[in-house]
Amino acid sequence: MMKKILFILAVTACMIPFAGCNKSGGNGTTKTEDSLSVVLGQMMSQQNKMQQEQMQAQLNLNIDSEEYLKGYERALMGDTTATNMSYNQGYSDAATMLIQLKAVEDNEGIRINRAMFFKEFKKLFSSKEPFDQMKGMAMQQKFQALLEQAGKEAQKKIATDGEKFLKEELAKGDYKQTKSGIAYKVVKEGKGAKFKMGDNVMVKYEGTHVNGRVFDGNLKEKEPTLFPIDETQLIKGFVEVMQMMSPGSKMHVIIPAKMAYGEKGNGKIKPNETLVFDIETIRLATAEDEKKIQEQQPQLAY
Repeated sequence: MMKKILFILAVTACMIPFAGCNKSGGNGTTKTEDSLSVVLGQMMSQQNKMQQEQMQAQLNLNIDSEEYLKGYERALMGDTTATNMSYNQGYSDAATMLIQLKAVEDNEGIRINRAMFFKEFKKLFSSKEPFDQMKGMAMQQKFQALLEQAGKEAQKKIATDGEKFLKEELAKGDYKQTKSGIAYKVVKEGKGAKFKMGDNVMVKYEGTHVNGRVFDGNLKEKEPTLFPIDETQLIKGFVEVMQMMSPGSKMHVIIPAKMAYGEKGNGKIKPNETLVFDIETIRLATAEDEKKIQEQQPQLAY
């Protein structure tokens, strides 16, 4: 997933006409992330500067670079003030960039030091020197290398944070743990036989990251979702837990990365991420349930 999300930035950078250490840096970012912020600021400055020059030439517009930079800085840092056209253009460009930066931070765990980013952006944008294609190519190569390094460091931190969270929760003493490493608490015992591999089960659930942020679920919805106990459609941890449950069961579980999406991640799930679920098994799916679900053509995520 990292490559898919960060491709946004790589493609944006390639619109310009040219094809480790994990110690803390500034603003809570690592040194690698700070270096990445610097190079990204340089690259985006070159791109935006050329776009503004082309706009001025083609549309006969006069873009005030100082006002543009003011707008860009305010949007990047979260201000909502607006004054004139140049300011608003900078604000608009930065707002678009901010969406991309937040996607990287939220989905990949790579943080961009916005102050360092803007410092480099402003320096190059204000420069009177002509565009240097060789420097641009070197900049892009450095960016790609730093991007890869920052991604590896972020994945390592995500894995470490998950392991730490699991260890701290187990230390509280109210969890049990399976041989595969899943921590679980039985919130409510169900009735009847345990579900087995191949069963289709009507389920309500909520999935959260270790920081408590919800990424998916239907606990608040009226209707449950059909989940087949099948490792080709569900993560291994979910399959294992569902076979520990019977109709009416409720469980709170912590699934380590190796039993979830592992090193690949999936959508909102980062690589090496530990996941937390609240699961309620309603009943074994009936023929009516299966017909209704089939008509709705659900998209199973877990």
